[in-house]
Amino acid sequence: MGAMHSVRRAPTIRRTLNAAGMRTALAVAVALAVGFVGTARAESSLRLPVPLRYGSIPASTFDDDGKRIGDAVLSVDHVDADHVRIRSETRVQDGAHTTATALLRVVDDGTALQIIRQESISVTADGSSLGTLLVDHEAGIAVCDGTDEQGNERRELPIRTPDRVVNVPFNLLFEILVKDTSQKLSFDLLLCRPSPRFMTFSARVDRILVNRGRHEQLIEVVYRPDLGLLSFVTDRFVPRLSFWFDPATQDSWVAHRMPLYATGPEVLILNGDSAYADLDANP
Repeated sequence: MGAMHSVRRAPTIRRTLNAAGMRTALAVAVALAVGFVGTARAESSLRLPVPLRYGSIPASTFDDDGKRIGDAVLSVDHVDADHVRIRSETRVQDGAHTTATALLRVVDDGTALQIIRQESISVTADGSSLGTLLVDHEAGIAVCDGTDEQGNERRELPIRTPDRVVNVPFNLLFEILVKDTSQKLSFDLLLCRPSPRFMTFSARVDRILVNRGRHEQLIEVVYRPDLGLLSFVTDRFVPRLSFWFDPATQDSWVAHRMPLYATGPEVLILNGDSAYADLDANP
């Protein structure tokens, strides 16, 4: 409306703008508007709970038969007053290992965390690097940096909207389910092999175990690919991916089970204060 009024009040300018000129001016205005929208900062739509305890948690790596095969560590630390970093390192005796980090911003007056950046690097038993997986939430892009089966060294893809990508801070994401065991969560996971893509996963509380060793209660959260109606068929063929929590402790994470890397062995990472038998890991 304001632009129309200005044209009426300036007839000399109006006469210089023929039909083609008006179309050009309109196209420029639209381009500028799109440009401003496009440069707006992207961000994660998820809000994760603030940890109650900071520091490092020594852990051990087990195979699916319950045999200890390596060491691990999970740490949650303040970077500064406004940022938190999560870092996990998982190693097995044959030399294979994965290191994953996530940088998060303190938001909502200190009551929640928002993911800014996630990164993981994996190395196989023979010392071959699988490259770097990177999710830059502010840039709105995900990067798989490392030669794939087709010989591509670096591949980028835009993060789809809404941004619900979680590859590292599962311990915080699943705390939401520990506090409300009736909920179901959906999120996206970046997979780099055999080709870069996002896959939607769903998570829910599967079991609540009682009187397990030193734990009065253990809550097991199971997450798996969400393939809609096909999930009913595919779930029986998908490995059981789990996180265990003790809701009575500040560092409620107890253990988790997942592949060491995309095509790697399935491993179980256990908090050093707990016993493998407490988990009933293979129901």
